[in-house]
Order: sequence, then structure tokens, then C-alpha cells
Amino acid sequence: MEAIAGHIRRQTVATRARQWADALVDFGPYNTLLHFKDAKTASLDVTGAAPQSVTSLLAGRRTRLAALF
Repeated sequence: MEAIAGHIRRQTVATRARQWADALVDFGPYNTLLHFKDAKTASLDVTGAAPQSVTSLLAGRRTRLAALF
């Protein structure tokens, strides 16, 4: 009996966790991460940038554009 209750509990927790995770992600049309459009005037390609500068930028620290390129 306890094994059945444990299985039901795990299923319930998994379902609730999935619902919670789905609620965290905005699947609407205004989510710029899901609906990214590369534009020459609004995007900056940093694939060739200095790795230390990119790390600093992604850490939220002030980073000079000249340090990236």
C-alpha cells in the first residue's frame, strides 16, 4: 500500500514541477529569447570577442566595447 502511495506522490510532484516550470517560461510572442531575430542594426556578434571580456560582460560587470574587440 505504501509503495502505491509513494508512486502516486512521485507522479503528483512530477506533474506539479512540470506545471511550475512551464509557468516560468513565457511562450508568448514577446519572449525575445524564443523569438530572436538577428538584425544588423540591433544585434552585436560577440563570437570573436576576447573570452575574458565576454566573461566579464556576462557576469554583469561593466565592460568596455573596446575590450570586447
